[in-house]
Amino acid sequence: MSVSDVNARPDRRRDTADHVRAVLDTALDAVISMDATGLVTFWNPKAEEIFGWSRDEAVGKPLAELIIPPSLRAAHTAGLAHYLRTGEAQLLNRRVEITAVRRDGSELPVELALVAVREGEYHTFSAFLRDITERKRAEAERDRALLEAENARAAAEAASRAKDEFLATLSHELRTPLTSIVGWVYLLRAGKLDAAGVARGLETIDRNAMLQAQLVSDILDMSRIMAARFRLNVHPVELAPVVAAAIDSLVPAASAKGIRLQPVLDPSTGIVSGDTDRLQQVVWNLLSNAIKFTPQGGRVQVRLTRAGDQAEITVEDTGPGIRPELLPHIFEMFRQGDSSNTRAHGGVGLGLAVVRHLVELHGGTVRAVSAGEGSGAAFTVRLPLAREDVSLVPAPPRTPASDPGAQPRLDGLRVLVADREAEVREILAGILGQAGAHVLTASSAKETLETLAREHPDVLVADLEMGDESGYALLAKVRALPPEAGGNIPAAALGLSRTEDRVQSLLAGFQIHLSKPVRPAELVAVVGCLCGQTRRP
Repeated sequence: MSVSDVNARPDRRRDTADHVRAVLDTALDAVISMDATGLVTFWNPKAEEIFGWSRDEAVGKPLAELIIPPSLRAAHTAGLAHYLRTGEAQLLNRRVEITAVRRDGSELPVELALVAVREGEYHTFSAFLRDITERKRAEAERDRALLEAENARAAAEAASRAKDEFLATLSHELRTPLTSIVGWVYLLRAGKLDAAGVARGLETIDRNAMLQAQLVSDILDMSRIMAARFRLNVHPVELAPVVAAAIDSLVPAASAKGIRLQPVLDPSTGIVSGDTDRLQQVVWNLLSNAIKFTPQGGRVQVRLTRAGDQAEITVEDTGPGIRPELLPHIFEMFRQGDSSNTRAHGGVGLGLAVVRHLVELHGGTVRAVSAGEGSGAAFTVRLPLAREDVSLVPAPPRTPASDPGAQPRLDGLRVLVADREAEVREILAGILGQAGAHVLTASSAKETLETLAREHPDVLVADLEMGDESGYALLAKVRALPPEAGGNIPAAALGLSRTEDRVQSLLAGFQIHLSKPVRPAELVAVVGCLCGQTRRP
């Protein structure tokens, strides 16, 4: 070996050290070295960028004071001492995620790889640290998205189960009254019932038909509410007659179960701004629900009082009460205390949801309270009172629909009933005929126009779905006729109870819109009113 080769070795070592330093200075990770006493011996530019300490400030300082959070410094000191004593360390030669601290005191997550070099009694520790803040943020966002997706999936599955249960319950609830109707029709047709049996059968058929009508009405109401197509016909309303009308309509149902209805109505409660029909529906739904769940011989109390600047309607029963876990969800759609096929009470879980939405549309609130099972329940509706200077719209008169003597007579009136369904034409003609009217029928728009021209009836009752064309188009043709040919004939529309159908009927020229199923008393009263206004001599 020549002298020149020996002299070249220090230069090569110096070149290698310079190269290593250049590599570490340009590394994308923070590179930090410390000695056995815990003092920093190397601090590259990336460490300056991440932790905020310059190289001059960091070198010679305890590493624990620069980047280790105060809560972890004792563990760092103990770990260093343990390694120097035993040669064992948990963090050596591994990739771990730990928390570090910047110069300003803020903490950050870092990935750490730690190596130790021992030369005799001299120890050097080198740490490679990578700031993983963005990675952690991305992981947290991913976890949040996964959690939201899981929650959404669980909610969708719960909604799907609720809808499946609802459809199954709806099918049952529609078929149950149909069973009673079909059964009693069979018994009535057999002609073997005495007078009491016939009366009972007719009453059962009427009650179950109205039950089905209310069920369909609740479904349509919820559909309109969910589609934001629900509108109120708002007027100043006195609540006492509205509540009393709802109570009157449910007296037979309560009597059938021996339930005592106790109305406590303060007539001086005041006036609210609202829709009379919808407010009565709220009370009807709450009261019918109470009657349904109250056992034989129980009691249902309905109170109307004033509470400050609000009117308060409370329906309280002596039924089985509401379980605490169900109480917060009692006004949710499709929610029932028991949706099994062994449940003791009927219903599809829409009535209370309709109540909540109707009350909220009136600017009010509704709440349910119950001390638990076996203690009954109370539902309280609060509605804001109107100003004292509003003009009151009188409540409609309450005429019991079951009292034929209270209905007007239609003797001598000529009524044209237009409907594509033969059975509907027959029943409407029978109802009007019993009131004394002479009824003509038509099964299509074409036949309606021909009968109108030939017979000159006093009133037209037309279904909105005539088959060959709509009832709206039919009435447009009627209104195009000269007065002497029937162009001004008063007309009532038959259709669904949707608000848009009612509005369109009136805009088309009908004087009134009747919702199916038509109540006989309502049909007779409407025809009598229309004929009374324009009846020809």
